Amino acid sequence: MTSSNASTVFDYTRSDGRTATQEPQCPHCETRFHSEHRDSESVIDRHGESYPSIDAPAHDGPFFCPPCWADLETNRLAQDI
Repeated sequence: MTSSNASTVFDYTRSDGRTATQEPQCPHCETRFHSEHRDSESVIDRHGESYPSIDAPAHDGPFFCPPCWADLETNRLAQDI
């Protein structure tokens, strides 16, 4: 069972989704999105909107990698019970 204080997508801010050099990253696992392996992979914003790449509008951030978004959303749903 998920703890009531487990992180959710709403615990992260837009600035959490950036490295110190302002590169986009998943704020939960800190995987950098701009790399030769990540540019073409999808990202998900806090509201569940999926984007085909990190070229999504910056004002929609933070962005999460799909596995982290699923974990964080599960935590949020568990807290709503």
